[in-house]
Amino acid sequence: MFIRTLIAAAAVATAVGASSASANPQLRKILNCSDSQGRRVMTLINTSIGPAAILIRTHRRHPVIVLNGKMLKKVGMPTLVFAFYRKCAHLWLRHPDKRNIRHEAQADCWAIQHMARRKLLNVATANQIIKSVYRYTGQARGKYVLSCARKVARHIPRGGRS
Repeated sequence: MFIRTLIAAAAVATAVGASSASANPQLRKILNCSDSQGRRVMTLINTSIGPAAILIRTHRRHPVIVLNGKMLKKVGMPTLVFAFYRKCAHLWLRHPDKRNIRHEAQADCWAIQHMARRKLLNVATANQIIKSVYRYTGQARGKYVLSCARKVARHIPRGGRS
């Protein structure tokens, strides 16, 4: 029932061109995603979903990324932005709805690389993301995200804020 309500809300928001994240101009700049066909992906913030982010599709198959607002206090903004870009990566890389471990690894690295290119990643934020990935998804995935961060280390400024 919740998913149907969420899809209906996303369809209405798509029709009027609005999204919850667009209320804040700074968030709109950061949470900007397009799918592989160049269509802008709507972002909604909801506190009743379990994970940090989920990807749903409206009845017309338009993608919508839903972020869990409650997770912001648990994992911090950098990790929530990372979760957003992971979902965006699945769209950009044209991963099917049923994914495998390889797809998840590709999305992890794409998200880290994208955050580095957009100057949203520094040593402190990378460490926060890696710590959260270890905690919530396990050691193997945490090590993989760490190796992705090391590959873009030259793009990560030392210290300071992102």
